[in-house]
Amino acid sequence: MIKIMKTILLTLLLSIKVIGLSQSLEEVKEYIYSQDSLEHKEIVLKQAILETGWFKSWNCRERKNLFGFRWKPWVSENNKMGYIIFDTWKESVDYYVRWQGRHYKGGDYYEFLEEVGYATSTTYVDKLKSIKI
Repeated sequence: MIKIMKTILLTLLLSIKVIGLSQSLEEVKEYIYSQDSLEHKEIVLKQAILETGWFKSWNCRERKNLFGFRWKPWVSENNKMGYIIFDTWKESVDYYVRWQGRHYKGGDYYEFLEEVGYATSTTYVDKLKSIKI
């Protein structure tokens, strides 16, 4: 009986942790759209949706990394894929704003994402365009 109760308690605690770390589409949209220097906000929001599986991925919940940003070439023992770990998901958006400011110099944003090799998928831009928000 005690073992069953411990299992139930652990399941509840894990559920609370997941719920507490998740953010809604509206919260992310509001924060992205509040960034004055960020360009192509709708596309950036679609990137966050695609990269996180509508904010459900482990990378999103545990690393608070909405965009799949990685350290290159650094990889740690505990972070074999080299993903950047943020304290909050908003820090991930702030990082994107700085990244975009350093790399984007105007023009078609979808073409820019392909040119900089933002994603390894050859259908990344098509996937972004298919997201309805």
